[in-house]
Amino acid sequence: MKNRTRAAALAKSAAVLLAATLALTGCGGTGATSDTAQGGVLRIGTMTDVVQFAPLNNVSISDQYIMNQLYPDLFTLELDGTLSPHVAQGYTVSDDGMVLDIELSDEFFWSDGEPITAEDVKFTLDRFVSDKLLHGITIASNLASAEVTSPTELSVTMKSASFGWAQDLARSMKILPQHVFADVPNLAEYPIDAHEDAWVSGGSFTLTGITKGQSYTFERNEGYPLSADGNEAVEGVEFRIYPDLNTMQLALQSGDLDLAAPSIPSSAVTSLASQPNIEVVETTEALNYSKLTFNASSAPLDDVVVRQVISGLIDTDAILTSVLQDRGTHPVGPVLPVYTDYQPDIDEWSFTADEARAELTAAGYTDADGDDYFDGIDLKLLCDQGNANHAKSAQIVRDNLATAGITVSLACSERATSLAAAKTGDFDLYIHKLNQINSPATSLALQYSSANTSGLYYNYVVDAEMDSLIATAAAATTEADNMADTKTAAAYIHDNAYVLPLYVEALSNAYNSSRFTGYLPSGSETFSMVNPYSLSQVVPAT
Repeated sequence: MKNRTRAAALAKSAAVLLAATLALTGCGGTGATSDTAQGGVLRIGTMTDVVQFAPLNNVSISDQYIMNQLYPDLFTLELDGTLSPHVAQGYTVSDDGMVLDIELSDEFFWSDGEPITAEDVKFTLDRFVSDKLLHGITIASNLASAEVTSPTELSVTMKSASFGWAQDLARSMKILPQHVFADVPNLAEYPIDAHEDAWVSGGSFTLTGITKGQSYTFERNEGYPLSADGNEAVEGVEFRIYPDLNTMQLALQSGDLDLAAPSIPSSAVTSLASQPNIEVVETTEALNYSKLTFNASSAPLDDVVVRQVISGLIDTDAILTSVLQDRGTHPVGPVLPVYTDYQPDIDEWSFTADEARAELTAAGYTDADGDDYFDGIDLKLLCDQGNANHAKSAQIVRDNLATAGITVSLACSERATSLAAAKTGDFDLYIHKLNQINSPATSLALQYSSANTSGLYYNYVVDAEMDSLIATAAAATTEADNMADTKTAAAYIHDNAYVLPLYVEALSNAYNSSRFTGYLPSGSETFSMVNPYSLSQVVPAT
């Protein structure tokens, strides 16, 4: 990545925002208060308490809304999947793909006045390894060492050469304050809610109060250098906890809330956007991915023909229309659409019901009892019933497959039960969702490598060719090879029908524009519009 000026990065961010999002603005009236432009405390809605307060050791999205305020990203992830400078100005990868050199800005400070330096980055990397922090699992897997060469520079050496791993570090790395945590034996066992002296932030706001079940309060970090002109009017931030999304939306409409952190369901967008002062920003190229995974460990789904036929029978356009109200896109292969340079040259599977029956008959499947359903193709479809979109999609999948004589029994249940079933392979078909922030090559490895180091591999079959192609992509040392090898691996996964991409759901973020504006959306649900950089760009409405 080449160094770019901060001004150029901001201009690029604005351009991408205009190109990739659609703002839906309510026109039922103004309802503006007399102190609209005076600023004050920015009120943000969330729906659950923080469960895991250990630094960089949480996976819950709602946990990260709060905890991500404290630990700044090296780079800002743009809507098109590229990176812009943040604490880091740039990085380079050595020709042999073994060393990643990172250069930091000297303008960032922790909220207690200490500068953010390369020592903090090295400390964080070391703790990823020693404390096994969840945010650093991918990074720790290939980290050999980190050496600080100046207050703003460090060199990171890999265990094995990998351009994709360098991308992963740049895309996902957050920074911990060494001077705060150096004496803590194990950060994974150090919840900061019990240690107010650890409430130190490198983001735009810093934690000042916790009221369990009610709110989390933040004040400005004057050491954050990227705040927009006018952002000083945002005196602080308060995250308020609401029992459900409907209650949160009502607070947003009444003006008791400025911004909803969670994405708004597609079914609620049109109604909410018609309300006075409510704006909904839709990010179409999101980093979420809902898919149908095949358990290929046993018959009949160990037969690639059956997997291909099923993939070609499912009407993904109908799912987009009836489930998402066309607020989403349909990927063809296993790589997210936003990564245009990594897309293999493939066509989606397509079978009519008659064509599917002919394919299955030719493959030896029969209907001996004449009930119009193939014998031995009785499939259990698993999903989280708490995800309404997945539950509706499951019904469409069942009905589509029935037209070709394939029996599907729905086994959707609450999240913990469905996840437990998935982890034990107690399913044939599984509709589930993955939020992806890693590089395309690493994302394939996390989902489709039979080594299953991530716990995200649900095909339950050892395919030596697939494992080899994924490993080759991971080991590529140049960007060109990384792209080419990722395409090859993705094409193989598609051709063998290990997964059917259902949709990428547009992220719809809502805010009340009567007091504040300027929020920047993200393609990641984790970042939402509440990431530290977005909040630093918020200004009073005019």
